[in-house]
Amino acid sequence: MLGMGLLDVIGRWHGTAKVPRTHTTSKDSPIDCVFATAHIVCLAGGFLAFGRLLGDHRGLWLDVPKHLLLGCKIPPLLHASARRLKLNDPRIVEKYLNKLEYLVIDSNLHTRMNTLHSRTVYPLPPHLV
Repeated sequence: MLGMGLLDVIGRWHGTAKVPRTHTTSKDSPIDCVFATAHIVCLAGGFLAFGRLLGDHRGLWLDVPKHLLLGCKIPPLLHASARRLKLNDPRIVEKYLNKLEYLVIDSNLHTRMNTLHSRTVYPLPPHLV
């Protein structure tokens, strides 16, 4: 990875001699790393204990300043305004209904809903109410 300009960010933070093994069956060295370009600075980083996540690997984590990932001037979030369905135009309503029917059939929604309904218990047990 060094040839591509990528560095082990957590290994650089802890020092490569102090990096623990990251897989339950590995001998001494880690097999998992977080690689980034040299300008990404890790403010903190580390390794979770085995068993904290599913699987046989340790979780790796790091704290990187937002401005390094997103740039210096982070633009404000713009929320898209919701568009309303114009029910007074029959052409738009028909187009919407056709699209909806296509999506319902394409995603096999009715069968999935029936399967879900058949797996539910009614009435709900007291501990779920």
